[in-house]
Amino acid sequence: MEEGHGEPVSWAPTAQVSITATVGTAFLMAWKDELGSHSSPISFAVGVFYIYNCFSQSRTLFWRGSPTGFGVNERRNHRLRLVEHIKEAARSLPVGVDVGFHALFSDNPPWMRMHLKNRVDFQRFSDMRYLLDIDGNAYSTRTALLLRTGSLVMRTGVTADVLTLALEDRRDYVRFNITLEDLDRIVKYYAEHDDEAQRIASTGRNSSYEMTSWEYLDCYAYHLITRYAKYFQIT
Repeated sequence: MEEGHGEPVSWAPTAQVSITATVGTAFLMAWKDELGSHSSPISFAVGVFYIYNCFSQSRTLFWRGSPTGFGVNERRNHRLRLVEHIKEAARSLPVGVDVGFHALFSDNPPWMRMHLKNRVDFQRFSDMRYLLDIDGNAYSTRTALLLRTGSLVMRTGVTADVLTLALEDRRDYVRFNITLEDLDRIVKYYAEHDDEAQRIASTGRNSSYEMTSWEYLDCYAYHLITRYAKYFQIT
């Protein structure tokens, strides 16, 4: 398999810290400093998850989401491009395909209704062997959850967070280019190499548990706050 599936885009840091609570998940948002030189806005997600399986799922490539993205009604919307690409490539892929939007926005053009699919409960995501993960207007908050299913996660995006910056391509997940030019090849490769796919899925699941543990969050928060104290001379 060829080396590299595309590099993440670097974004300017935002000097802001905010804590936002959602159902079962907390996000500590700031920009990465202690974790390296990558200048991307980041977040940290922790939560309790109850998804278990052992890579015996349906050989299906799966994604559900809304058409959020940069340019909702334009061709540069990468979620729309993903759905259209998979629909076109489905016949040539050696796996089943279930990819589409579960909802549209009021300002989406009527023709996008052709890409609507049924809603799927998140617990059923673990029934699919290959899960796609793509960001929208911001980082994907699903990454940790998807990794915990034990499925092989194939992801791309133009944003980054503390979890995805710590994960490694082809160790914890498989990255494909935001242009989608290599996605078909990657799907075909891992459909033919179950052992390698299972190894990555297993490692990614273990990494997800480690990187979303309270111990990891506690350590990260300590370094984050002490570094902010240095920058803003907090005493």
